[in-house]
Amino acid sequence: MQYVQYKLSCLVLLLPRYVLFLLLIVSTWFHATTLQIRSSISIDRVEGYGVVLDGITVTFDTWKSRSSYQIHIKSVLLPDNKRHIKNIALVCQEGTLSEQEISCTKGNLSFEDSLARANSAPINFNRKKNGNLSLQVHSILLAEGYASFNVEMQQGKWRANVNSNNLSLSKLQKVLPDLPQLSLAGNIKSELTLIGNNTTIRAINGEAVITDLTFTNEESTFVGEGVTAKITFESNHTNRIWDNNFSTTFFSGELYFDPVFIDANIAPKDVFGRIKWAIDTNQIELAPLHFEDQQALHLIISTSIDYKQKKTITPALLNIEYAAFPETYETYLQPFLLDSNLANLQTSGSLVGSIVIDDAIVTQANLKLQRLSVEDKQKRFALTKLDGEIGWGNRHFGSEYAIEFDSANIYKFRLGQSRFSFYNQGESLVLNQAASVPILDGAIIIESFLVDHPGTKDQSIS
Repeated sequence: MQYVQYKLSCLVLLLPRYVLFLLLIVSTWFHATTLQIRSSISIDRVEGYGVVLDGITVTFDTWKSRSSYQIHIKSVLLPDNKRHIKNIALVCQEGTLSEQEISCTKGNLSFEDSLARANSAPINFNRKKNGNLSLQVHSILLAEGYASFNVEMQQGKWRANVNSNNLSLSKLQKVLPDLPQLSLAGNIKSELTLIGNNTTIRAINGEAVITDLTFTNEESTFVGEGVTAKITFESNHTNRIWDNNFSTTFFSGELYFDPVFIDANIAPKDVFGRIKWAIDTNQIELAPLHFEDQQALHLIISTSIDYKQKKTITPALLNIEYAAFPETYETYLQPFLLDSNLANLQTSGSLVGSIVIDDAIVTQANLKLQRLSVEDKQKRFALTKLDGEIGWGNRHFGSEYAIEFDSANIYKFRLGQSRFSFYNQGESLVLNQAASVPILDGAIIIESFLVDHPGTKDQSIS
């Protein structure tokens, strides 16, 4: 959401800036003429900073160094998307126009726009000859809600505080051409601080609360209904890279990320961590990203993504802080297994560990199993209270593993308590000592067992 607020804040802050630009012109003219009790001027057009102001009328009264004045502008053409702001009126009941200072200690601002408008919104500002500026604007009607701004600038460095309430996301989306494929609805309340130097934003931080959020993409593979969420973030901009630390809690609503359905009404879901966005290369780095479902799963993801091509650039490392069953299986695993023999299981227990996924294939793994039980509801197989550690891949080359279970069923064959130990040879997993498996009234001695390329399409067992 910080990107949304960045675009919005820049748009709304343009207006006060160019009103002050106009005041500089008026002040210069004023000091070049004879002092009058009432003065009025008209200017057809003023252009600067890529902005065009048309139909300008300035009227002011003066006594000594105190002034009251009015500025009316028929339209302002903005540089970003050629939108017009119309019927701008700044009425200053008390201010100062001098060589050293242009100010308004008591004023009102009005204007009309499809996204934002003001109806006598309170405004005050002070601009010194050296360029230092302070500005406050309150109660701007913005995207069917309200917003207030407080700007301080010294020696080209500025800081803006933006508070908003009940803004419409669907209205805001109209000024966000970078997200045309995403349909948005809902409301947002935010408190933001923007820090910059001249025309460049260097940092954004703050928090936002989103209510009644509904979203979907064109393919309906990314969907949210009735979502309530709170976001806190801190973003820094250096060398065309946005470095973002954030935390998001989904308190309610339903989320669908094909093929996973997540119900936040049952329990809150948390997404937090660090994301780096390289603007020029279209790359997003998860460094890392946490997903936590307190009833089921805490997953930490590290990878790089080309968001234009919608693909990963580097293999994804997934650290599993905990995964509780059956919740993890039913919500996060089963949707991926619907076309396999593992589509209808009854599970219990837990696991921790890490896996590496490259091109949708698990190429590395190291998992610790804790009393994990799996039973096929069609009675084809079952495994009870599986404990131990197992893994594969070059990342864990040379590791030794041992697993054991209380019992196992393969159709009508029941296997008794057994223990296996393995050796990781990188591309293969090898039984490193014979294992005795009780069956019926006897036992089967397994002297060798080899899994080549485990987890990949080339997997084989011998």
